Amino acid sequence: MRSLVALACAGVALVAPASDALRSDRSSASGATPRGWHEDSGRRLIADWDPPDAFLVGHQDLWRETTSALLEVLPPPVLLLAAAPLQTAAAGIVALGLAHESSWVRDYGPLQIRNRGRVLWLDADYYDQRSEDDAMPGRLGRLLRVKVERAHHRLEGGGIISNGQGRCVMTRASVTRLDQSEPADLADRLGCTSLIVVPALSGEQTGHVDQNVHFLRPDLAAVGSLGNGEQDREDATRLDAAASTLERTGALRVVRVPIHRTSSGEFFSYVNVVDLADALIVPDFRQVPEDVQAHAYRVLERASGKRLVPVPADGVVLAGGGLHCMVLGLHLEPSSVGLRLIQRGESRPPSGD
Repeated sequence: MRSLVALACAGVALVAPASDALRSDRSSASGATPRGWHEDSGRRLIADWDPPDAFLVGHQDLWRETTSALLEVLPPPVLLLAAAPLQTAAAGIVALGLAHESSWVRDYGPLQIRNRGRVLWLDADYYDQRSEDDAMPGRLGRLLRVKVERAHHRLEGGGIISNGQGRCVMTRASVTRLDQSEPADLADRLGCTSLIVVPALSGEQTGHVDQNVHFLRPDLAAVGSLGNGEQDREDATRLDAAASTLERTGALRVVRVPIHRTSSGEFFSYVNVVDLADALIVPDFRQVPEDVQAHAYRVLERASGKRLVPVPADGVVLAGGGLHCMVLGLHLEPSSVGLRLIQRGESRPPSGD
């Protein structure tokens, strides 16, 4: 609660569910920042729909089938962080020998910003016990010749999304993990002129927004939906609140995409996807009824206007994540000197800090 108050009082337009007890006299129901609140820094957190220059993929044996399928469909260059050996005939794959403890590259990878036309990466704090993961943005930045700025805030990459034009979305769970003084500074550094706070799924362990919301375009968000069965009732209400909160900005349209939850509590999300310039890589789940998956595909294809590329993804979900969690599009400076050096084998991964 205090973190959200700090946001509203620091000049970041705050939009939260209507049922929230928190309302500030200075928060804006439209999501627009009133003139004079704070100077626009020119920064913008880059959106998922914005085509990247390369892809970073995290591999574990638990989702070998998924990684193999992704390497066949992701456009090169693809940088691979593999915790286990993986053979592939796909072209344009560069295996990075960077030490890491986990394969959730979205969460510990850089938060990527355009700052008045230039690419800038932010290196947020990650888990103390995962020091190699925490060091990854800096190491990647040196390797790829991208400027990296330290941000001493605990924020995982799956915990925030952007429409690319200053509207950012986080779950209440992610916001309240920050100290009271942190959210406003973080929003400013990310270029979030408005922050939309939505509920997290109650039974989903990460509490991340990328499990239930995804921007398909600057003005269009896909939001998950659940049935009204007894098991799903609470989270169906939370997803409905997320959709209505986005719509209340007056600047965003929403399409609802089914999410399936098994009897054992795993969420199989169809909004946890990977964007390509002309396609969406979507999960192909064996544990989801065919009619539910077909419905999700129809909605995504119609709303995005893109072709869908299904890849098997059950193993990633059972490990606690999704496609969006193990893949990170990397935005580089136009010259991409660092990437060319890696592809030619002339640049060696830094071994430490």
